[in-house]
Amino acid sequence: NAEYMGKCLADEMLDGPESTSGYLFIEGVFYSRVNERSIDYTEPIFAWLAEGDRMQADEFRGLARASAEDTRWDELSLRLGKPYTLMHQGNCGHSIVVTDAYLHSPVRDKPTEDWYPMVVFETRVRVRRCRICTTTPATWVTTNDVHAPCDPCFWCSRCYGEMHIDRATGKRLYSGYRLHPYLREP
Repeated sequence: NAEYMGKCLADEMLDGPESTSGYLFIEGVFYSRVNERSIDYTEPIFAWLAEGDRMQADEFRGLARASAEDTRWDELSLRLGKPYTLMHQGNCGHSIVVTDAYLHSPVRDKPTEDWYPMVVFETRVRVRRCRICTTTPATWVTTNDVHAPCDPCFWCSRCYGEMHIDRATGKRLYSGYRLHPYLREP
């Protein structure tokens, strides 16, 4: 079917790998996962399009929805080399590019459809280390932090806690900076 989920760190950090919400946007069609455990991410898009006859505008005319579970890859109209959008976990977006297509051959190809679509490239994930201890992978990033050695500054949980959190109360020692979880970088 027209579902594909490669490995994504957002699955571990956000709703979790059991979340089935998401869609593929291919040639004007949103192929959504629609089941009892999923949120239809296209609902607000189509609600917005319905306001004020936006669907009649040239750039939106012809947009459609279909079930990802009920659509097979060989039923899609694809253009080789064109990037398509995969959205999941609320706002985690990926580009999917189909680079090759050919007829199945039992002699040459994998014996089961579960192998397809076949991932041939995934962006390497860059993980920054803590700027303070320089050994542990960062889990936090601060901006506008007057006590940080740089801006933005990447911190492991231990170093961030020692520099920013009062051990007795568990509250921040000072304010004025912004704190964000650090996930990864392509």
